[in-house]
Amino acid sequence: MGEDDTALSASWYRRQTPKTGKNRVVMNNARNYLERKQYSPAADALWSSFASSKRKYTVKNYTSAFCPCNARATNEYSNRHHLAYLINVYDNPLVVQWFQEHGVSVDQDAFALSQLLQWVWRSAIRNDEPVDLYLPSRRMRRLLNDWLGESGSHKAS
Repeated sequence: MGEDDTALSASWYRRQTPKTGKNRVVMNNARNYLERKQYSPAADALWSSFASSKRKYTVKNYTSAFCPCNARATNEYSNRHHLAYLINVYDNPLVVQWFQEHGVSVDQDAFALSQLLQWVWRSAIRNDEPVDLYLPSRRMRRLLNDWLGESGSHKAS
């Protein structure tokens, strides 16, 4: 699902239709990961998507485990160990264009990585507990693995 650089981005989700069903595949894959790979109850799981996508699609049996991708300054999810980050983040093109017009370059990869790390930090990792992370976007996996230095057990899958 997430092999293309723009797969799972906000515009990718907007382009999906009930006929293509790719949104459903993403949500079903997340459910499979949480239920069958991690055996996680909803109370120990956390998943995220764009708010507009969440209204249309949800990870069945894990509705209560949704955490907005832009969640900040909350300890509400600090007991969650099994995570599914179902998006590929890019900054708003209008914001990027404005900065570029004013001579400021925007590092889209650094922005995406910071958004991912902020979201992951909502989980049990903030309590120095291990977490498992499902990242279907190849780009987001690459960014995290590059940041981690692809070190052994910390490699994102």
